[in-house]
Order: sequence, then structure tokens, then C-alpha cells
Amino acid sequence: MNFKFIDKNQDFYINKNGELVICFDKYDVAPGYMGLVEFTIPNNVIKPLLNK
Repeated sequence: MNFKFIDKNQDFYINKNGELVICFDKYDVAPGYMGLVEFTIPNNVIKPLLNK
């Protein structure tokens, strides 16, 4: 499966460093043996998108 976009109902959380973490279920973006996959998005990447 080729990843194309983040769904509007995508699971996420804010980690202890205040960074956005995007969570994907098994098989969504990687082979199933990798289990759940998470990507941390650094604050400097999303800063322009944040409300002040």
C-alpha cells in the first residue's frame, strides 16, 4: 500500500515534548509484522499551522 494522505479522523497524540505524533494501525502504512507505526512531527514543521 502506498501512503497518500492523513485521514481527517487520523489517530494522534501530543508527546511529553509537546510534539505531534501520528499513529497508524497495523498494515496501514507498513507490513503487519511491524505492528503499530508512529511518526513524530517536530514542532518546527507544524508551527505555521498552529493557532496562537
